[in-house]
Amino acid sequence: MKNLSKIVITLALAALVITGMVFVFGGSGQNEPAEGLSLNGVNLSGLNKQQAEAKMEEYVKAAVSEVTLDIIYEDKVWSYNGESFEARSNAREVVENIYKQNSGGLFRKLNSVRHLNNRGLDYTIILNYAFKNIDEEIESVITEIERPALDSTVDFKPENTENMFVITKSQTGIVVNRERLKEDIVSKLIDSPHALVYVQVTEVLPEKDENYYRLATRKIASFSTDYTSSGKARRDNIKLASEALSGMMLEPGKEYSFNSIVGARTGINGYKEANIIYDGKFEKGVGGGVCQVSTTLYNALVRADIDITEVSSHSLPISYVPLAEDAMVSYGSSDLKFINTSKNPCFLKLENTENKLTVTVFGNTLTENEYIKVRSEKIREIPHGGDKVVPDTDGVYSDKIMFKGEYIRYSYPKVGYEAKAYKQKFAGGKLVEEKLIRHEKYLPQQGLVYEGADDLPKGFSLPESNVQIIKAQTKIKS
Repeated sequence: MKNLSKIVITLALAALVITGMVFVFGGSGQNEPAEGLSLNGVNLSGLNKQQAEAKMEEYVKAAVSEVTLDIIYEDKVWSYNGESFEARSNAREVVENIYKQNSGGLFRKLNSVRHLNNRGLDYTIILNYAFKNIDEEIESVITEIERPALDSTVDFKPENTENMFVITKSQTGIVVNRERLKEDIVSKLIDSPHALVYVQVTEVLPEKDENYYRLATRKIASFSTDYTSSGKARRDNIKLASEALSGMMLEPGKEYSFNSIVGARTGINGYKEANIIYDGKFEKGVGGGVCQVSTTLYNALVRADIDITEVSSHSLPISYVPLAEDAMVSYGSSDLKFINTSKNPCFLKLENTENKLTVTVFGNTLTENEYIKVRSEKIREIPHGGDKVVPDTDGVYSDKIMFKGEYIRYSYPKVGYEAKAYKQKFAGGKLVEEKLIRHEKYLPQQGLVYEGADDLPKGFSLPESNVQIIKAQTKIKS
């Protein structure tokens, strides 16, 4: 009985092995897998390796044809279909491994039976989708999305009283994160054949928006001087220098030079001869009157709270501004320099009427409730040197004087001055700050009297002259 039992068991095992081999490897064709074997649901029953590979290639192509990708930014959509993709799979490797199981000896085939029984007959291949020409396509999308940041601009036309400032709109820039977009596309296509990708962007703000210039168009200071007594040449010089300055934009942090802007005062540049102060006296010179422009500008700038980095006084007092409030310029030697220290630009408008020059400053150097005044203070008078008597050897005044002892006055002596100027800042109508900005001295002036040059003939006498020769002062009378 025991031997019979062994025979029965042996036969049963043999039947099981034969059944498994038929199940796994088929019954007729060499290298054919068992019935029911599939990859990703594709039935490979009864196919040899070449046929299986061909069928899986068709499967992959069909899968790729169904892939879609939508790249989305705001209301724009860039859509791509199967023609834009290719598949990456391990189907060939899996098929190769399965069909290797149908080669070798009996024990290898038995191991294959065990492997298939443990794993099941439904295999899954890895199938990823790749976006063809991804870099080029991403750049094409980015080109439609990205835009540069554009600064606002201003066109200043001081002659247009109603619309002096024309301000353009600024534009916020948009930058696409290229690497992030590429990563999102790859990640989505790995997860699903139907991918939606939203473009991530970074906004780039312009350096200068409309408010940057709008703040700079507020009138903050104005100053005027009178030139009623000036002749035509001096008036023309004032107008010419004013035209060089009017319409200027003063950028923040930049130092400006009056001489550099106006240029040399020469006849070639259109300037005419008029009175100037030279070597402590008034005389004729090309460009006379330009100092009135620099002085008027200086006073407007101080009242606009713009920093003055260089300024000089005249050697003599001038009539059109108080002491210590003048700004003498001489090309190549004395200059008026200034800096706009605010965060916004400032603008200059110079306007000439028949008898008056006005400088107006627009900007954001002061708040709306602030304003500035300048206080001039005379410290002392400096004694003059009396009259200087000069013989009229050229006979300039021969119709009035001829002989020694005859006199004609050309000018009176004048005292000099020492003076200070203070800058006063007001807020809400109250003085909040006062500081010394100038300490100047103005030379005293000698009087000038001409005397006849010829000796009086014998026997003649002169009437008493009505010109009194003034002596030099030793001190100022209080």
